[in-house]
Amino acid sequence: MTLKQIIKILIFFTIILNQSCENNDCEDTLCFTPPSPFIFELVDKSTGENLFTNGTYNSNDIEILNISDNTKIEYSFINENDINIIQIGSIGWESEIVECSLQINDTEILRLYVDAKRLSENCCSFTRYDEFRIENAEYEYDNQSGIYRILLGQNNKDCIKGELDSIISADQIIGQWKLIREKNPWGDANSYDYSNDNIIYNFQSNGNLVVTGNENNKGFYKNGEHNYVFEEDYLSGYPSSNEPKIWLVKIESRKWTHKSQNNLMEIGQSYVDGNDYCFERIN
Repeated sequence: MTLKQIIKILIFFTIILNQSCENNDCEDTLCFTPPSPFIFELVDKSTGENLFTNGTYNSNDIEILNISDNTKIEYSFINENDINIIQIGSIGWESEIVECSLQINDTEILRLYVDAKRLSENCCSFTRYDEFRIENAEYEYDNQSGIYRILLGQNNKDCIKGELDSIISADQIIGQWKLIREKNPWGDANSYDYSNDNIIYNFQSNGNLVVTGNENNKGFYKNGEHNYVFEEDYLSGYPSSNEPKIWLVKIESRKWTHKSQNNLMEIGQSYVDGNDYCFERIN
């Protein structure tokens, strides 16, 4: 047998082997890469403290729901070495589009949108994320750890601290104010962060309060027009002889205490065991 014949035979068998490899669905060379998980740490925006570590949140109150059908999405809570992070590793095992809501005590913390494609190339399967979004939350991404740090405000903290503005005229309330927080002075149970919403209270000079952006009926007043007066009056219904008048916001005859500082305003009913509402001036 000549060298040329040997080379032809080797080439022939090489082609046969290659075709055999292609036809056996890569059984002998299969590699598998699981989808990358999504990892979240919830921290206090002001202090950087982990909100599970400092006791603000309890991991037993976490729920992650698929928005399309309200089914629960699997996750794991990692508390080893007091790291206290949430890991979602159940998305991306197949091609899918998932939009889910991460909630604690029925309050939405963030929304997650993922467009995942499960692919197979060169005898290896893997997941490619064509689109990924974190919505309704402020966050930072740590490239080294792969953790998304969700920056949250503490709902029951004071909206305004320090010296207050002096109220000279009722016109000082006129303008557009964004509702950023509802707080209960007795704890977090009935306190809510609205900073990611766009609920606007427009106090107009004609005595109308126009509320917009509140399609989900958050806070106290619904979308629409409401009568208001900003004036000095007695807080109690039956004032004593030595009770002073203070500046009050009266919305549809309901009395709200008032204080302001620069571009912040707080109106409240904590004096009757209700909640206080924090606003930021936008116009």
